[in-house]
Amino acid sequence: MRRWGWRWLFCWLSVLVTACAQLSSTTPTPKPQTRTPSLQGFTPQATAPPTLPVRPIYTLTPFGNAATRRASQQLSSFIGVDAPTCYESAVQSLVCIGWIRNTGDDPLLNPLITVYLLTPQGQPIQITDTTTALSLLSGHTHLPYRVIFSEIPTESWATYADIRGIEALVIDSPPSIVSLSVINVETTWNGSEYLIEGEIVNDMGQPLESIRALAAFTTASGQLSGFRSQEITLTDPDMEKVSFSIRATPLTGQPDQVEVMAQGYVRR
Repeated sequence: MRRWGWRWLFCWLSVLVTACAQLSSTTPTPKPQTRTPSLQGFTPQATAPPTLPVRPIYTLTPFGNAATRRASQQLSSFIGVDAPTCYESAVQSLVCIGWIRNTGDDPLLNPLITVYLLTPQGQPIQITDTTTALSLLSGHTHLPYRVIFSEIPTESWATYADIRGIEALVIDSPPSIVSLSVINVETTWNGSEYLIEGEIVNDMGQPLESIRALAAFTTASGQLSGFRSQEITLTDPDMEKVSFSIRATPLTGQPDQVEVMAQGYVRR
């Protein structure tokens, strides 16, 4: 009988110790959930520009002729870079696209654009450089650009873009790139993809090595929603007209407005 009494006493003490241990342990604080912004066409506005020291903007290749010097003096008044619209990709990267615009008369070459992901206070999270989809930015036209950030920030963020370098076209030298006309454009939307077909005309009278065609998509509100380019190698440099066919899908996944442009690379 005494043995059973000791057994009950031992069990009662064990339960008491376990209960006390549970009461004395601290409840772990749950980790706050990180917020990922809605990314489908999401372009939050930065409350401040980048706070880091920036490199000189509007750097021109010093060809030294009068046309280049004139363009260098006036460049900041007619070149503008739209803040990009960003889309989340299927692999959780961030695709940011936008327009660079030339509202002046002089053609320009090879724009170099820097795109920032910023905190609302202007602190940089990620920075990357990119070029435009086509090389020649003619007067009163625009070109699309694109950057891909490998990771989406978990904190609040905004985008900012500026131009870092550009070349003035040497007007009194033989052109290396020419703008070409696009005619007879037909677009077919099959519910998930565009088929864009048409013809490119060599109306500049220059023998060409190759042509690059570009199809860009814009939403009804004017936001760039994607683009795709295609390189066409010419067997006949004096060919007056060439057909093209591009398949592409806007990043919105919806049918948007289509704009097609083309440039030719002059044979030397």
